Amino acid sequence: MDDERMDDERMDDYERPASRVDLQRVSLWTEISEGFQSTTRLLNRAVTEAFTLDAGEANVLLLLFRSEEGRLAMTHLANEIGFSSGGLTKLGARLAERGLVERASDSKDRRIVYLQLTDDGRTIGNDLCCLISSVVQSTWEDVLTDEQIAGLASAMTVLRKRDPKALLER
Repeated sequence: MDDERMDDERMDDYERPASRVDLQRVSLWTEISEGFQSTTRLLNRAVTEAFTLDAGEANVLLLLFRSEEGRLAMTHLANEIGFSSGGLTKLGARLAERGLVERASDSKDRRIVYLQLTDDGRTIGNDLCCLISSVVQSTWEDVLTDEQIAGLASAMTVLRKRDPKALLER
């Protein structure tokens, strides 16, 4: 199917009166999105107050802390947090300036550059993990059951792993 015909078919699907099902889907998505955004704002505020880290810096530290070796390839980190390689380089430089990470080259392939936690970075990563766990627990306490939490996490994992290109080609 050529791109022009596919675009026309997509537009035909959008150019119609919204149905009750459309409105229900939008309502459900709005609830999911607003719940996620509300929790994320609360977490980001707690992290900023406790550690003076922005969301990207905290995400990188958590990813590194949760990795087996405390280090990950910069390209992997950039993909995980949705940053360009240049954006991650700047973020990594800020964390390195604070003594939380250091850059390291792969001994077998010099093209691969890692960010790895320093001892201070491991300490902050641990404290960050505990803070987020505490905030999440207090946010969910008496609101969601363990089954609801597991279902929500499972659903978000499925959505995250979907191929975005395949969705756009429909």
